[in-house]
Amino acid sequence: MTDSTLNQYQQLLYNSNNLRERQNVLQQQVSSGYKAQVFSGLGTDSVRSIDLRNNLSEIDTYQRNIDEVRARTGIMNTAMNRVSEIARDVQRQLITPDGVSRADPAIIRQISRQAIQDIVQLLNTQVDGRFVFAGSSVASSPVNADNTLADFAVNEYAANFPADTAQLQQNIYNEVYRPDRSMTPPNGGNPQGLFNSALAQGGFQVSARIDRNFDVTYGVNADAEPFRQIIYGLTLAAGLQAPNPNTPANDESMRNLVRTARDALDQGGKALEREVGILGSIRSRVDLIDRKHDNVGTLLRTSLGEVEDTDVAKVASDLKLVETQIQATYSIISSQRRFSLVDFLT
Repeated sequence: MTDSTLNQYQQLLYNSNNLRERQNVLQQQVSSGYKAQVFSGLGTDSVRSIDLRNNLSEIDTYQRNIDEVRARTGIMNTAMNRVSEIARDVQRQLITPDGVSRADPAIIRQISRQAIQDIVQLLNTQVDGRFVFAGSSVASSPVNADNTLADFAVNEYAANFPADTAQLQQNIYNEVYRPDRSMTPPNGGNPQGLFNSALAQGGFQVSARIDRNFDVTYGVNADAEPFRQIIYGLTLAAGLQAPNPNTPANDESMRNLVRTARDALDQGGKALEREVGILGSIRSRVDLIDRKHDNVGTLLRTSLGEVEDTDVAKVASDLKLVETQIQATYSIISSQRRFSLVDFLT
């Protein structure tokens, strides 16, 4: 074997090693569907791949936050609509063509008491263990389920009607509005108060990052004015007494209380409907941003596929070619190995 033949032999060995490495790479690409198993294997495209993946991760985070916003606002919307329906149902019981209640006061008291309990339950609604009407104090129920509003109203009517209806209304108003009466300790002074103390310690709304440099702020607290108005009207109705036709003055006082309860329910219902509308606008904007993320995410995933994914058909064809080249190289190497000492010396 001459020097040139030896060099040729060594070159063949070198080429066969390269072909085997190429074969391994192509086999990995066929089995995984990716051009490389690590970013460095992408060469100059590695930076682009990392950037695309970071952008996709960012969008995934935004869309997870959007899913949470949708879940919370969806539950809030349902609960608020139900509260509004409850208020309207009781309001209808207090309305007759001449503006005077003709329903049995005992029935009014019963449905008003039940309405308060139902609204308390709705305002303590949770999503994934977090209270949706608690502001940022999501771990604590905003409304005291053990409140005694209905009983308080009955006692107030017994104590102050008809002697002092103004004081009766003020005392019930305080139970719903004044912090020391409407809230449990330590922030309030009434263990049977309507609202739990944790509500006062939280923010009024919740924020969520749903796009780059954009946070959506949403939510209504359990102690918001529409809820207070409705609960105030219900509490007034929860203690109503039967009009006495033999005492016109007392009868008129009771009619005024009915009108006050009815007006509170009406105003609270309308205010709550506005809040529902605001929540709907927020949900519409969130949906719009989510659709934008879907479109951008599709483009990013397409670009990432172009960078990282392999063309399986082309790779399979290349692999077949490489295997043919390897077989040819092995055949040549095998023939070189059959040279004898005579061949070398000549």
